[in-house]
Formats: sequence, C-alpha cells, structure tokens
Amino acid sequence: MKWVDNHLVHVLAPNIYRSPSEALESFDYITTLGNFTTLERWTAKYAGAAAMYLVSKKLKKKHNITDERAALYAAADTWIRALNDRQFMGGNKPNLADLSVFGVLRPIWKLQSGIDLAKNTGIGAWYKRMETEVGESSEWCNLSYTGAPAPKYGGATASVWVQVRLHTAFDSFKLNRACNPLSYQTPS
Repeated sequence: MKWVDNHLVHVLAPNIYRSPSEALESFDYITTLGNFTTLERWTAKYAGAAAMYLVSKKLKKKHNITDERAALYAAADTWIRALNDRQFMGGNKPNLADLSVFGVLRPIWKLQSGIDLAKNTGIGAWYKRMETEVGESSEWCNLSYTGAPAPKYGGATASVWVQVRLHTAFDSFKLNRACNPLSYQTPS
C-alpha cells in the first residue's frame, strides 16, 4: 500500500490536469457534483482548472515525470504484474491493496486519463472485476492504519486515510475479511 501512497497518487495529478481541456474536464466533473451557484461553479471550474494545470506541471517536475501518460501506464502495468495472474491481489476476492488502488482510480476512470488508461494498458479487466465486487451505489468507508506515518501531499501533512467507496453489502463482511489481519479503525 506504500506504493499507492508513494507512487500511484503522484502520477494522477499530472495526468488529470495534463492539458487545459483535461483540467476543465476534471473540474466540470467536480463542480457538477457539488452544490454550487452558477457563479461559484463557473469560478471554481475555470480558476480551479487553470490553477491545477499549473500545479500539475510543478508536480510533474517534483516527481521526475517526463511523460505523464507513460508514467500512468507504467504504474498500471506494475499493478498488473504484481497481480501475478490472480483475479485480485487478495486472490479470489479483493483485499485492502485492491481497494486502495481501486479507490484511487475510480474518480478518474471516466475522465480522459482513465479512458486512455483502460485503452492502453491491461488494467481494465481487473478494474471491471473490482467494480463488480464494489458495486455502483456506495458509501464512504474510512480506514486508518494505526501507527502509520502521515504522508505529505503538496507540503501539507495529511492523515493516513484510505478512502474507498464501498457498496453497502460489501462494507461489513467482505471489508473485514479484506482488512484482516491489518490493524484498522473506523473513525467516529
């Protein structure tokens, strides 16, 4: 799971904000889901997209990414190789590693970067299996690793939360099995 926090998440921003049109696509998605007035939606979409386009260039440099799509495809290929012909990292059922990668990829899956990822790598079959397991309707389930150090994102220290959208029927029984034997706690 260190790989998700230390590598996969760092290749996403340079990809989803890679061009002005992709940055606008991302913010269009974000502002469509929020409860914004028309002025707030317009401001958030265009100012946010412009800011994140510029930030993504700095992140690309910071993480030594020369070709953002190649880095994203390489990350997907790394994951597929790690599966080692298993359906999931957890074997026949997803484990917390599967849920972590899925949780990171799910928000981008229908954006251009996710569409390109599915088209140009072998991760699509695994993603579809995960989507079948997790389901469409979802709740947020927050898990924290006890004793894990907090990673730094953009200079700000973040809590070590793995946020994964889980189907209601999936969240209790299957999640407890997936998390075992990891120590976790559900925040109140």
